Amino acid sequence: QAGANVGYVFIFFYGLERRLLVDIAQDKDHSDRDQVLAEIRRLIGIYGDVGSFGHYAENLLRFVEALDCGDAETPPVPWDPEYRHWELPSAVRIGVGRFVAEGLPIPSAWALSYLRYHPNAYLRTPSSRCHAEFDELFRSRYEGKFGDGLTVRAPKKKIGFSYRPASGGIQGEVSVTLDSIPDIATIEGPINKLKDIAADCEDALDAYSRFLGRRPDEADSAAAAALLPDELLKSFGGSVFDAIRLWTRSALDGRSQAVVPLDEIVEYWSPGRTEKLAKRDAVSVAALLGKIGVGIEPDVRFGAATPKPGTSAVLFPLHENSPVSPSSTYTAAMSLVHFTAVVAAADGDVSESERKHLARHIEDALGLDSAETARLEAHLSFLATGKLGMAGMKKRIDALSETERVSVGRFLVDVAAADGVVSPEEISVLTKLFVRLGLDEADVFRQVHNLGSGETGPVTVSDGGAETRWQVPAPDDAQTTTGPIALDPAKVQARLAE
Repeated sequence: QAGANVGYVFIFFYGLERRLLVDIAQDKDHSDRDQVLAEIRRLIGIYGDVGSFGHYAENLLRFVEALDCGDAETPPVPWDPEYRHWELPSAVRIGVGRFVAEGLPIPSAWALSYLRYHPNAYLRTPSSRCHAEFDELFRSRYEGKFGDGLTVRAPKKKIGFSYRPASGGIQGEVSVTLDSIPDIATIEGPINKLKDIAADCEDALDAYSRFLGRRPDEADSAAAAALLPDELLKSFGGSVFDAIRLWTRSALDGRSQAVVPLDEIVEYWSPGRTEKLAKRDAVSVAALLGKIGVGIEPDVRFGAATPKPGTSAVLFPLHENSPVSPSSTYTAAMSLVHFTAVVAAADGDVSESERKHLARHIEDALGLDSAETARLEAHLSFLATGKLGMAGMKKRIDALSETERVSVGRFLVDVAAADGVVSPEEISVLTKLFVRLGLDEADVFRQVHNLGSGETGPVTVSDGGAETRWQVPAPDDAQTTTGPIALDPAKVQARLAE
């Protein structure tokens, strides 16, 4: 019972040692054996932290368990987070050693046990905080790399176990060697290969692990699922992930784009949420949709502003291997699209001809790939859902060279005229943009006129050198002088409007 002097506990333990190691050592089926082992476990529960008793008692248990494992097939050893010993459990050494002895590949479950318990594994926080996810990811990537399993050349040293009794009545160590099973604990190659896979798994789970550390109550949320590696979505994505996948599939219904309320997306991502999204939340939404092959605009990862409640968003199917960050070419194209949308929407609508003109320019001049082009077209559709203004343009314009500004100005005029009509509203917006681009606003009227007349420069009216010449008549002295010229304001305004 608790409270006894540990010396008396040791005396009692000496008798248990003798019973196991001497009296019934060769008889593993003896009826007293299980009772003695159970009593040792009970004593550890009471006196395990007292003096050196726990050390002797636990070593005796491990020694007996090693003998049992050597004579019987054992399943992979599940991870025990309370295991604190600096050596591989006997069951793991023997279980893995059997595959090595027979030249067989080590199955993923045994490889995981070997990794989990190896004293040189040095696993990081994700392996423990989200241990179920780590285990499944490790098995998946292990099998992806080694197929049926890693094959290891058997080392020469065989597995041996020993125990030095606490009782002085039992002389020397009690030792056993399993001659048929090599000792894999003596080689570094296998554990180093497993550590490389484990490090990849920990890196893949790092963001998810940090999320659980900050918000443990949201482990089953879509925000958490957005951070999972793709291999784990089926097992750990949860019902919220399945729901948003079905909803986006229905919204797109085979189309290249779908305009949906942003609030509806947020409700699937985080049911009941009403507050404005922070930037990290917008990233989480985009990442979650990306895992089911759906893109969203606006996407803050590609330079868009964080969307606000009550606005719209555009969903579109992602191309295979779509990037998750913008290229420099895409960033430049996005600026051009914003300028274009402001001009094209000045008359209240972005026409199909204006869209096609922009699409041709993007494809021919900017050299974007199909994935970036699809996203840019979705971004243009998103811009068309809201009221466009000049806000944020200064930063984009400052990044352009003088030559690029001239080219942008010319292209914007082309877009405005793509539908065959340059409206007064579009002229007004073009004039403002030209001023902001540092261009002469008179160039707007000149370029629009040239587009309408087909002029590209000075035109020859007639050949020079006419033979007949006419003299301008002299003024008639008798002609009466007219009064001051009076302008009609209405006609002046009409001409200016034209």
